[in-house]
Amino acid sequence: DGLLLPNTSQAVSGRLGVTMQLPAGETFAPGTQEVVRVTFLSATVSGTQIVTPINFTNTPINRFVFDARGSKLATNFVNGSVTLTVTDFEGDVTPRQTGDHNLDIFDWTQVGRFVAGLDVITNASEFQRADVAPKSTAGDGHLKVTDWVQAGSYGSVIDAPMPVGGPTAPVAPTTLTGGPRTVNIAGGTGVKGLNVTMPVILQSQGNENAIGFSVNFNPTVLKYV
Repeated sequence: DGLLLPNTSQAVSGRLGVTMQLPAGETFAPGTQEVVRVTFLSATVSGTQIVTPINFTNTPINRFVFDARGSKLATNFVNGSVTLTVTDFEGDVTPRQTGDHNLDIFDWTQVGRFVAGLDVITNASEFQRADVAPKSTAGDGHLKVTDWVQAGSYGSVIDAPMPVGGPTAPVAPTTLTGGPRTVNIAGGTGVKGLNVTMPVILQSQGNENAIGFSVNFNPTVLKYV
């Protein structure tokens, strides 16, 4: 039930003011109290980690602690710091399983292998870096062809690198059905012992970018070539 009044007028210069007051007559209980939480957007860090100080100062608001009568209380203001480790990027999956804080064509290839089920992801961090689409949410818990496409955009620098985020584990897939768009496996006729080709046909609507699917077949009758 406290009143919080931030002063952000000098935030672009690296100074933030905060005033927090409890209702009249109320005081904090003895002990450790979290009175304010300040959140920052951190910069992308490459090379080595950065340690940056967070210091108390008197601009734009003076350092004071008051009692319920408005009298100043003797207080020690202890400065702190923030440590920013080297940034992990969306799509950075090579070398397995940690990445190397760089994005290139090898990352794109590896994401494609994950999407196609050729390689198996081994930990939550690797899944989070491989699950890159949609870009706006840094993934959605599904490994699919759009992740491969987006990883290619990162690896070829079409899109700027993005700090890792999004889900750390897969979620149940959702397939949208209905509407005029269809994907068909066309029928085929062959001669036993010779190849038979089965076209997969998309009835497109003009906004498609990628497609992914799996097919089932009887391996005692057909052999994939």
